[in-house]
Amino acid sequence: MWPQNVSTRRLQDAGCADINDSGTVDVADLLMLLAAYGGSDANADIAPNNVIDVQDLLALLAQYGTDCTRSGGGSGECECPHAIVP
Repeated sequence: MWPQNVSTRRLQDAGCADINDSGTVDVADLLMLLAAYGGSDANADIAPNNVIDVQDLLALLAQYGTDCTRSGGGSGECECPHAIVP
């Protein structure tokens, strides 16, 4: 089992889950994350640990259905009111 502080830290460091920069975290973002799963696509690395994994999926699901944008695009600072950030 993972130490609780490791998974909590990764979720707290999570950025905006709007992977396709549409302004909403939706099924398109989920499908893009699943397509990138196991890889290292920086756009889909929501919980920045250099791999697309369950932490990214959990961060996306926590923001699912919310309207948000990324400052400067990519994995930049999230302006999502429900983003899990420190």
